Amino acid sequence: RNFKQHVRKECQHRLVLCEFAKFGCSVKTAANNMRRHCDEYKFDHLSLKFDYISDISSQQQKTIDLLQNQVARQAVDMQKLQSRCLWKSVVFSKKRKTLEKSELWTCMVAMFLPQKKARFLCRYSFSCFATKGSNEAYRVYYSVQLNNKRLHYCFWCTAQNEQVPISGSFVFELEGNETQNDRKIGLWHMGNKSCPFGISGCVLECHEL
Repeated sequence: RNFKQHVRKECQHRLVLCEFAKFGCSVKTAANNMRRHCDEYKFDHLSLKFDYISDISSQQQKTIDLLQNQVARQAVDMQKLQSRCLWKSVVFSKKRKTLEKSELWTCMVAMFLPQKKARFLCRYSFSCFATKGSNEAYRVYYSVQLNNKRLHYCFWCTAQNEQVPISGSFVFELEGNETQNDRKIGLWHMGNKSCPFGISGCVLECHEL
């Protein structure tokens, strides 16, 4: 048993591969001659090692180029996919707002539209209610505004404690060169000193057509 181990690992006359075999040297020589071989062929070994590293670098560069090409193709595919996807957004507010003794407009819910030339469908809904009075009816003032321009403006009459649902829709266009403030669309509510009323459950929804 010890003799076999000696022959395989310890004997100085056993044949062994060159230390630079992984770089391409195919020489087999006696173990006690390996140092001399390495000294005699050190420049050849350096050349083999350089070629080996160059090949690895070349393969790595090919892999990098391949991955970059794949990423570029995926980016193009993503742009094509995004160009086919139509924009949409929905915002919702549960707050119950009463504007008594005030004639100022208050934004209840709003969103920013994308900067692109497109047509959009806007839908909105909310509930209005009166805050006092017996059988009296009150006007509820609201508007949907884009860049401080009223796109939809209406009023509704409601009696005390009634929850009256209001909804509406309209289509409008953007040129694609508007600023962010110009692309803000919101549902607004205005109080009235003689008409104590409020709105709640505001929903604003926009879809690209």
